[in-house]
Amino acid sequence: MTKITHFTKRPHLESIINDGVIYKEGHNYVTSDARGEMRGTDALSTAKRRTWKMLKQQYKLTGRYVWFTEEDSVNCIDAEIACEKVGISFNAEEIGAKRWSEVRKAKMRSKKAKMLIEALEMAALMVGDEPTKWWVTTNDVALSDAAEVGNWKLKQRKVVEGAIYEEEAA
Repeated sequence: MTKITHFTKRPHLESIINDGVIYKEGHNYVTSDARGEMRGTDALSTAKRRTWKMLKQQYKLTGRYVWFTEEDSVNCIDAEIACEKVGISFNAEEIGAKRWSEVRKAKMRSKKAKMLIEALEMAALMVGDEPTKWWVTTNDVALSDAAEVGNWKLKQRKVVEGAIYEEEAA
């Protein structure tokens, strides 16, 4: 059993709890675009459109994921605004997570993707994160599958005669 953790900024935790899901990166842009919220000519709509265009190009090369790490903390999510981070932990095997190093190999066939991935990983290394400990899922992840949110243990799992029983943690 490999424990992996998705880190989010404290202000984002409420929406994750309310939705019961950790969405793949770019979800808010997909939703805004579908609602037509980026069609305006105001500065905010224009900035969102430009960012979304850039992200779509990145995702075409690298894919869209929910990101996790084996580490106890991350630094790369502090790039925009430093704030408290909350970890949401899972069993990698239970949610179908794959090591980034394995997914990365398949993506490195394209020269553009290779350059982008190497630049993103270098930026992470520069702030103290370790890409070799990263994991990803290609699907959104249900919060109900989490073992812990922050320091709160959600459930303990016991295997008895091949069946998994869940009980609330004390």
